[in-house]
Amino acid sequence: MKSRRKIKNGGFTLLEMICVISIIAILSSFAIPQFQKYLDEANKAKILSAVSELNNTAILMETSKESEIKVADIIKELGSENLGVKLIDGSNQFNVGKYTGTFDIENYKVVANISKPESMKLSINGKS
Repeated sequence: MKSRRKIKNGGFTLLEMICVISIIAILSSFAIPQFQKYLDEANKAKILSAVSELNNTAILMETSKESEIKVADIIKELGSENLGVKLIDGSNQFNVGKYTGTFDIENYKVVANISKPESMKLSINGKS
């Protein structure tokens, strides 16, 4: 008589696959919102960096000009590609991630007035 050896397949069972997929789904449900918060904070940091660059350029321009400086002049002097934020139609309006707003001058300082998704003002002094 021939003895038959049972050959065992080396794969995973359906139950094991379902358990692994459900664990991954549960972990990602916690990770994705946290990742979105990090992206939002990074986008705010980009806007603050742009405000800082605009203020530095404004200070340099004020020493050489006698007239009042406008945001468009500062952006033109600095170059929109050096800001790190996407300007809309070459104006003082910007779009970074989910944030949309404008760069304006208030009290001789450049500030970012964010209109979407929530209204806030970012300046070199922080959020207000």
